[in-house]
Amino acid sequence: MTAGLPGTGIGGFFYLLSALLMPVNECIYTVLGRSRPARWRKVSRQTLCSLGILAGIWCTAWILAHILHCAHQLSSSAPSEVPQLLRIAALTFGLATLLAVILVTEIFGIIAALRKR
Repeated sequence: MTAGLPGTGIGGFFYLLSALLMPVNECIYTVLGRSRPARWRKVSRQTLCSLGILAGIWCTAWILAHILHCAHQLSSSAPSEVPQLLRIAALTFGLATLLAVILVTEIFGIIAALRKR
C-alpha cells in the first residue's frame, strides 16, 4: 500500500462524485415538487464542502508538482514530464478504480435481481 493525496482514494472520489451530483438530484426533486428548503441547505453545504476538498487536492498536487519540478531541475538539466504525469496519474487511476468498483457492484446487483426471478 502506498500513501497518496488525501481524498483521492475510492472513498474520497465516491464522496466527491456523490456530493457534486446532489444538486442535479435535488433539481429533479424540485421539478417533481418533492424538494424543501432544508434539503437545499444540506445540498449546498455538501456541494461547497466537496468543492473545497477538490480545491485542496488541486493545490496539493500543484505544490507537489512544483516541488518535484524544482528538485528535478536542481539535479538534472534534462526536461521532465514527471510533475505533469503525477497530476494526471493520481486523478486517472483514482477515478478508474472507482468506476470499476461501481461497475462491478452494478453487475452483481443485476445478477442478484435476475436470480431472484
